Amino acid sequence: MKYKKIIFVCRDNSTLSPLAEAIFKNICKDKDLEIESRGLVVLFEAPINPKITVVLGSHGIENCRERTKALAESDYTGGTLVLAMNEKSAMLCNERFPMLKITTVYDYVNEKEPEDPYGGTLIDYEKCFSEMSVVLRKLSERLGEE
Repeated sequence: MKYKKIIFVCRDNSTLSPLAEAIFKNICKDKDLEIESRGLVVLFEAPINPKITVVLGSHGIENCRERTKALAESDYTGGTLVLAMNEKSAMLCNERFPMLKITTVYDYVNEKEPEDPYGGTLIDYEKCFSEMSVVLRKLSERLGEE
């Protein structure tokens, strides 16, 4: 594997990226890979969305992050892959950090981007969990092939 660190990025690090971080850590628990999540608009640390904790817990996955954290240039080192959770976050990230050449996790594995569950019901979050799990398994397979 050519990457040593994966960072999932969303707008505020409260919903999509911490969900991806927890799922991917669970998928890759036997791999020597650092997995984190960050936000692009994090003015101060805040709790992540409680619905994420509920959905992860219902699948026996421990939440990896309790508070939001902003993406900083220092998070990126050699061997780091930064993947945005949606097109809007990828565009914002590329504007702020043009040297990173960010794409979405969905483009990276050639999948359709699911709907963001923010503000929705637990059923919406569960659907996002299911769709994201499939995509992140594909990501794990692709990274293993690189």
